Amino acid sequence: MKKIDIIICLLICILTFLTLRDLYKPFFYTSHDGQNQIVRLYYFDEALRDGQFPPRIAGGLLNGYSYPLFVFSYHMPWIIAEPFYLITRDIFASIKFSFILGYFLSGLTMYWYLKRVFGRFPSAVGTFLYLFAPYRFVNIFVRAAIGDATSFIFPPLIFLSLYELTKFDKLDRMFKTGAKWIVVGAIGIAGLILSHAMVFALFGLFYFLYLLWNLVFTRNKKNTLIGFIVVLILGVALSGYYFIPSFFERDYTQFSSVMRSIFTGSTFIPFKQLVYSPWGYGMMRAEEGGMSFQVGIAQWGVAVFTVLILIKWLISKKNKREYSAYSLGFYFMITFILSVLAMLPVSLFVWKLLGNIIIIDFTWRILTVTVFSSSVLGAFAVSKIKFKYLVGVLIILVALYANRNYLRINKIQGWDVPFYLKLEKTTNMYDEYTPQWVQREIEKVPILEKIGYSSKSVITDIKVNSSNHFLADVTTSQNTEATLNTIYYPGWELFVNNIKSPIEYKNSRGLMSFSLPKGKNTVEFKFTETPLRLISDIITILAGMISLWAVISSFRIKHNEIKHDLPNKSSS
Repeated sequence: MKKIDIIICLLICILTFLTLRDLYKPFFYTSHDGQNQIVRLYYFDEALRDGQFPPRIAGGLLNGYSYPLFVFSYHMPWIIAEPFYLITRDIFASIKFSFILGYFLSGLTMYWYLKRVFGRFPSAVGTFLYLFAPYRFVNIFVRAAIGDATSFIFPPLIFLSLYELTKFDKLDRMFKTGAKWIVVGAIGIAGLILSHAMVFALFGLFYFLYLLWNLVFTRNKKNTLIGFIVVLILGVALSGYYFIPSFFERDYTQFSSVMRSIFTGSTFIPFKQLVYSPWGYGMMRAEEGGMSFQVGIAQWGVAVFTVLILIKWLISKKNKREYSAYSLGFYFMITFILSVLAMLPVSLFVWKLLGNIIIIDFTWRILTVTVFSSSVLGAFAVSKIKFKYLVGVLIILVALYANRNYLRINKIQGWDVPFYLKLEKTTNMYDEYTPQWVQREIEKVPILEKIGYSSKSVITDIKVNSSNHFLADVTTSQNTEATLNTIYYPGWELFVNNIKSPIEYKNSRGLMSFSLPKGKNTVEFKFTETPLRLISDIITILAGMISLWAVISSFRIKHNEIKHDLPNKSSS
């Protein structure tokens, strides 16, 4: 890395700290999802401390009956925040740290990608557009949508990988010296899945469009196809511990029925709001002061400018050496247009078709794709004009000026963590990850005791009571039916006097009921990894080992090639 690149990285760091300086204030701030994030990090940390690795269930949610939150909800923001939380034990600062680090890393990954494609100065302009888009500040200051905010780190890694892999003429060469790029793309896919599965699904559509585009416009069609498939498989495998259970276990929950009935066609945005909408901190349907959905003045300007550049190139004498660069410009222009159309009512029929495969709660989540594609277009446009420094600086100044009033929170919310914990039932708006066999009335009744009995003369001595483990000595004067006030979810096992015993949950509101014989009994519940989850964990471990081996081998081959070339150069 050259000194100028180090300086640019330092400038991205300084820009991050100045841009997000409002996050340095104490406590947390009013936002759409902030209280959810506080509670999620609290229970993610608790799950790890209880020995859940990886975390699956949040023991204190759903009024204390437990909730399989981390089987389905994102992990990456908490993976980033957890080390900071372990050091500081400040949950507010840890979440803010995750926002800040994610913002900074997204700048670094975008600069890395764009620099490999367009050169240093155009990449700096594109990176600034990526960081200074209104939707970035909506996610941080208005929504506190940490999953959406974190997801911006990873698309540049995916497209960097695919860009580099299309350069290889020989397949064996791609799997040797190009192995590091396969791993980079896989990390991007895994990171995007772990940041927000819905954002990954949206980018996945454009991933396959990019594959089709390259199959048409590149010579190495076979290598391109194989490279794209390997990157996708390895990326899914790296995130397999989370992705596989969340996909196959969703039918256990009320997710599909709840989300399909609520969101189909209800979250489209008028085009004028994408061009400009006043800044606000309210919800999307608020009569006044609602959140803004604008793409950004600089981003729209870059898109229009790129259209002119592409039209000029089409009607001029084309240089074959420029086909690759202009092909990329056309692809991201199409991506930008399609992402905008996807937020308009005209795309309803497409969403209905996709609804049979995936469920996206808010159509405007695709703004992540819009911001990404417009940033690439910014770098492309600057790289193709004569007065690139003048135009590049002008783009930066417009983006800076247009976003100057968006860099702040609404107001501080001076509540402590226990108060947030009392507010949240599941951290999901519609409690959609509640298992199908759970009766809704238990959500309204707080737990009075951890375990209940059909007879009164029972003595209970609780030894362990954590999110994934319950151990007690129970003495009863007669055969008794008992209920542990924890909802059943696959993975729970019961041992009575060290003998595995059946759990009844379908006739007990979804809670775990069991039988106890007369006398003193040892009752133990353990939450374990099911065969599916265990296989998923192993897949992730193996994928991690393969990735590490691939990177080391790739650099070793490159190092040996350099050593081999040195004597030849010196002898010549």
